[in-house]
Amino acid sequence: MMRSLSVLGGALVLASGAVMVSSGPAQADDACTAGVLCSGTTNQVGAEVLVAKSRCDGNVPCSGSRTDTLSQGESTPGREDWDLFRVPEHCTYTGTVLMVPPVNPPFAVSGPAWVAVHNNKHYVITGARCLQPV
Repeated sequence: MMRSLSVLGGALVLASGAVMVSSGPAQADDACTAGVLCSGTTNQVGAEVLVAKSRCDGNVPCSGSRTDTLSQGESTPGREDWDLFRVPEHCTYTGTVLMVPPVNPPFAVSGPAWVAVHNNKHYVITGARCLQPV
């Protein structure tokens, strides 16, 4: 089950009320160090978003990597690193990258593409535009 989070003044606020900040690099394993922003994704659009736990060369999921689908309002678990999300063919996803230190630039990615989510970054997908091929 995915946990929800909110954005408040550029900080991540978990449903429990805890604020995530960074004191060092995230670890690329199943459990991040306390106080570190793990790589992750939040879906705030109506389309489902495919996420993958482990990234291998070429920005693709590693063989046997755990995958999951985020529905609207869902996020990857806050204390786990999730390294990729998928933008489908003929779609463009937009949103904000939450980072440590707190700089939150916008992003726009057109598919088909796997998007690498690096340590200390959390992608919040707020827009999805998909066109049907002609």
